Amino acid sequence: MLKCDIRKFFDSIDHRILFTLISNKVSDQKLLDFIYQIIDSFHHAPSKGLPLGNVTSQLFANIYMNELDQFIKHKLKVKYYIRYCDDFVILNADRAVLEKSIEAIRKFLSKELLLYLHPRKVEIRKLRQGTDFLGYVSLPHYRVLRTKTKKRMFRKIRDAKKRLDARLISDSQFKQILASYMGMLSHCRGREIERRLSACYSQAMSTLILDGRAVRDAAIPALTARIKGLLHKPVLAIIQVGDRPDSTAFIKAKSSFAEKVGAKTKHVHLPESALQAEVIKAVQECNADPKIHGIIVQLPLPLEIDQEAVIDAIDPHKDADALTSSSVKRWLEGREDALLPATTRGVKELLEYYKIELFNKHVVVVGRSMLVGKPLAAFVLNENATVTVCHSKTLDLTDETKKADVLIVAAGRPELIGAGHVREGTVVIDVGINTAKSEKLEDELPGKKLVGDVDFEVVKSLASAITPVPGGVGPMTVLGLFENLADLCS
Repeated sequence: MLKCDIRKFFDSIDHRILFTLISNKVSDQKLLDFIYQIIDSFHHAPSKGLPLGNVTSQLFANIYMNELDQFIKHKLKVKYYIRYCDDFVILNADRAVLEKSIEAIRKFLSKELLLYLHPRKVEIRKLRQGTDFLGYVSLPHYRVLRTKTKKRMFRKIRDAKKRLDARLISDSQFKQILASYMGMLSHCRGREIERRLSACYSQAMSTLILDGRAVRDAAIPALTARIKGLLHKPVLAIIQVGDRPDSTAFIKAKSSFAEKVGAKTKHVHLPESALQAEVIKAVQECNADPKIHGIIVQLPLPLEIDQEAVIDAIDPHKDADALTSSSVKRWLEGREDALLPATTRGVKELLEYYKIELFNKHVVVVGRSMLVGKPLAAFVLNENATVTVCHSKTLDLTDETKKADVLIVAAGRPELIGAGHVREGTVVIDVGINTAKSEKLEDELPGKKLVGDVDFEVVKSLASAITPVPGGVGPMTVLGLFENLADLCS
């Protein structure tokens, strides 16, 4: 038996050469366009081979190797010949005939297909009954994997899972790696194989919970070290008007986090009856205080106060939430040195941690507030996503949200988004924090149960990744605020 494997060619050839070679063998333009899209979809360095993996290299082999089939069958007159993708086997009892075939095949591959048959990929051996001679063979009554091959595949899956856990690859990349092996492994029989396959599949297909608390906690040491290295301990002034319980709770959470990372907060508390001029005066006093490095106004303000005028009174050099006109212009333009609003920065870092890419994705943002919706829409647009912004006047919200690869919801309406709004595999970012009457839940808002703008339990089964409420975007917003403060101090 002669066994050969030529996959190394497909794994190492420059992508432009590969496409040129295939173009010479395929006349169907639609098929060529499809193949080029596949080749071009891989991230690769110039003049380096493609990380094609099993599935793609098999596709190219089947297209490209048809001439080899004709040569072996008709020119060499081989009676017993099997090829599966880039592996092929010739059966013959005469070793001399097989050795002669090797030279003929080597010359044909070199001259006609520009392929090099590596000596270590050519093997003549006896065929023992019950032994798999291709590693994987697909025949009407013969589908089997060698034990050694199965072990290797499971090892590669385990290695990929470790890389996923270390955030070296994304969830979608792990699923692609898993899919490339599962097609072959699924043909194997045996309870142990079925159990391990089921475990791998459920592990890959389960929804990824985007844990904002875990990401925030992982970032605290670096932020603490950075603040410690500043010339002055950064101080954040928080201006509050009135006594809204939720605002007071959020301010306490910010003050607590400030202590963790080595910063300080100064709480400027004005009564509900404060006039707009008094609020602006408080802002101006913080602007003039050299001991204060960052300022935010706790929103919402009472209805009779012009929120925009108060925020614009903040010195742009102390604008920790990046909401003044000067700051807005900078992040709308996508400038590299622009501070992002705290929530937007938090969402950005959450996506980066879990390696969720926005490039070329369709992102739907539900909500258009100046505090959250518009900054998020601008951020994803600057990341080269295609953006749709929905709001209360959108005619068919369900139709729009179902188009999303990534759905960001910041509408301020409890559980607005249900199963009917989301298609399977969507990444869902729930920015909403709403209170609901239920059991006490000590987190971002002590004494209240928090729910998001998304019905978490219903949507979770459809989403590929989703943020919980509480514990998703909320902790990341506080982190983003103090990272902004550190930037202002620098």
